[in-house]
Amino acid sequence: MEIFFFLKDKPLYFGELKRSLGSVSAKVLTARLRELEQRGVIERSVLEGTSPNVEYKISDLGQELIPILNLFSEISQRLKDKL
Repeated sequence: MEIFFFLKDKPLYFGELKRSLGSVSAKVLTARLRELEQRGVIERSVLEGTSPNVEYKISDLGQELIPILNLFSEISQRLKDKL
C-alpha cells in the first residue's frame, strides 16, 4: 500500500520509489510492482533514452481506489492516535 501512496501524486521512476520506501530491496520492490501491474492498478512504462528508465504510475482503475485508501489511512491514523 505504501507504493500506492507514493504514486498517487505523480509517476515515479523505479529508483525514486526505492529511495522513497527506504529499506526495501530491489527484488522485493520489483515483485510488488509486478503484482500491482498484473492486478491493473499501476502502469509500467519504459522511457527510452541514453539509459532506459522505467516509470510507474497509477492506472485508471487504481485512481478509483485512491478515495478508499485515503479513508483507510485516515481511520488508521485516528485509531493510532487513540492508542
